[in-house]
Amino acid sequence: MRSVRLQLLVTFIATAVAAGMLLHRGPPPSMDLFDAAYYGDTAQVLRHIQWGSDLDQAFPVFYGRDAPIAITPLYMAWDSRQPEMIEFLYAHGSREYGIRWRHNRAWWWLLPRELNKAAKGQVRVGPHNNTMWPRNAARSIVGWLSDRQVAVLRVEVFLPGARFGDETLGPLGRCVTPRRLDGERWADFVERVNAGAAEYIHSFTWAEKDTGLRDREPYFAFLLISRMEYESPLPGDLDVE
Repeated sequence: MRSVRLQLLVTFIATAVAAGMLLHRGPPPSMDLFDAAYYGDTAQVLRHIQWGSDLDQAFPVFYGRDAPIAITPLYMAWDSRQPEMIEFLYAHGSREYGIRWRHNRAWWWLLPRELNKAAKGQVRVGPHNNTMWPRNAARSIVGWLSDRQVAVLRVEVFLPGARFGDETLGPLGRCVTPRRLDGERWADFVERVNAGAAEYIHSFTWAEKDTGLRDREPYFAFLLISRMEYESPLPGDLDVE
C-alpha cells in the first residue's frame, strides 16, 4: 500500500511540474524552427525560445564556394527575404547567419533600409562584385557588422561612375586588416580590425598626386568574413591581397 501511495505521489508531482512548465512556457512549438524562420512565423519562433531551442543551431553545407557555410535560422530568414524575422531573431540573441560573407554578393540586403538606399553601385572587390557606399554610410556599416561579429578583411576606395566590374577607376586606395593573433578571441579580433577599418574610412584623404580627385567624394567597398568562414575556410578565403 505504501509503495502504491508513493507511486501516486510521484505521478502527481510529475504531472504538476509538467502542468506548471506548460503554464509558464505556453504550448510547445508545432513547427520546425527552420521552417518557422523561413516563413516568418514569429509566434512559432517565440515558442521555440520559450522552450529553450538554440537559435544558432547550424547544419553544415559542403557543396561549393557560393553555397552557405551552414543552414541556420537566420540564414532561412535571409533566404526567404523576411526582414522582420531577421530582426526578431537578432533581438533574441541569434548571431549565426550561415552565409559566406566573403563570397555572397547580397549580404547588403540585411542592412537597415537607410544604409541600403545609400549604396552607390557595384565594383569588383575580391572574388565578386560588391556594393560601395559614401563615407558616413560606410562607417555605419562597419559598426553594424561589428554588432553581428563580422570582420572587415579589406576596405577599398572607389569613385562612382566606374562601370560594373570595371576597375579602371579603382581601387584608388586600400586598407588590409592584420591577421588574427594566436589565441585571440573572435570578438576581440572583430573589435580590433573593424576599428582600424572605421578609422581608415574616417581619415581617408586623396594623395597629393591625385590633384584631379580632390573634389570627388570617395566611396568604400568591403571584403568580409565571419567566424564560421574563418575557422572553416575554403581555399583562398583568408587571402586579403
